[in-house]
Amino acid sequence: MFLHRLLHEPGVRSLETAPRVNPPVFPALQPFDPSGAYILEAKVRVQEYNNQTVLERGVNELKAFQTQMRGCVDLDLPDRLSLDTRVKYKPPPPPTRTAR
Repeated sequence: MFLHRLLHEPGVRSLETAPRVNPPVFPALQPFDPSGAYILEAKVRVQEYNNQTVLERGVNELKAFQTQMRGCVDLDLPDRLSLDTRVKYKPPPPPTRTAR
């Protein structure tokens, strides 16, 4: 299980071309979700994904955890395509040359 909350630096960032070297201090960050909600991520790692018995056992473990947490936490199966966390890098445009 993994419990986390997304935080962000308040204010609008200017068009910076490079990542920050020194991130802001933790107390300066605010929750991305105004309600302050946390995200609980429950996973089961399956070594033999071709073995139907092993897959069923993993699914049953997650269902048992969902039943156990009912009333405390709403556990939903997310859309698998919405979990792509990769960021597509776009290089900054080259500087414009001025005529001499």
